[in-house]
Amino acid sequence: MCYRTLADSLILNPEFIKNIDSILQNAKQRDYQPLMEEIQNPIRRQMDDVLFDILDLTSGEWEAVYEAVINLVETRLKKAGSV
Repeated sequence: MCYRTLADSLILNPEFIKNIDSILQNAKQRDYQPLMEEIQNPIRRQMDDVLFDILDLTSGEWEAVYEAVINLVETRLKKAGSV
């Protein structure tokens, strides 16, 4: 298995920079939503696609990341509610 470092993955080309800039501009202009809605949001998915592509994650690994985030948020909310 070949592992790329993040620095290796961030050899930026103009098209990549253009896509990132467009996604970030869209993200700055919108309101964030509750977690489950946020994960389904197309703009959020675009941002995640770019990051996951840089990290060279498979679709199964993407889903594992989403599941872990959901579990962490749910645990944090439960903990906050018990204080």
